[in-house]
Amino acid sequence: RWGIGPMGSWSIQDRVQFDQRTTVPPFEKSATQETVSLCAGCPKKLGLAGCAAFRETLESTGFDVLGFEGLHRNLHTKAESRPRELVWVNKPFPGVLASFARYSPEVGACCSGLPGCGTAVLDVFEADRRPFGNKNNVAMLYLAAPHAGTHKGLSAGKLLCAIQDAGSNIARILREYNWLACGEGCKERERIGWKVIDVRARAEYCLSNKNLQADPFFQEQ
Repeated sequence: RWGIGPMGSWSIQDRVQFDQRTTVPPFEKSATQETVSLCAGCPKKLGLAGCAAFRETLESTGFDVLGFEGLHRNLHTKAESRPRELVWVNKPFPGVLASFARYSPEVGACCSGLPGCGTAVLDVFEADRRPFGNKNNVAMLYLAAPHAGTHKGLSAGKLLCAIQDAGSNIARILREYNWLACGEGCKERERIGWKVIDVRARAEYCLSNKNLQADPFFQEQ
């Protein structure tokens, strides 16, 4: 089954490709496969102010980068009112074909929440407005990262839990987008399975005799 076993075995099977570079550009000039680039943004404004490389590349492509901030904030509000569902807007401004969002209340839930980090956004570019003029730079995946300055009391344990939850949200927004793009419709059984996994993860976090909440190493960081 996909995802079972050591991560190295996934790479050997060519199901997951690990980039060995220490510095990775926001978009690939020579991408040969359809690519989505992950931008770790700002939890306060949900814009590109702190993402210089992404901002510069998108500006050079002709995008209004300030438009992304307003778009992401509006999508966050919309998604927050419909948690765990895919919401979207078509052609929000020139160059963007559609933008999708999914809000996960699980992100940081065991640590009183991490405002601004619960929504993942997928911005799909128009075919004639792809970064570096490469048709394979299809989209930008935006997610605000936990920040010690914004989220007071952010310990190493809380950070790791938030990363786990955010990773789950990223996988699910892409899964739901693929359902929609392929015309398959929502697969409710799979969604129910996600909820079971989330509940189990919360129980393990709070009740396991070896967990991030009680582990002295993480509490002392």
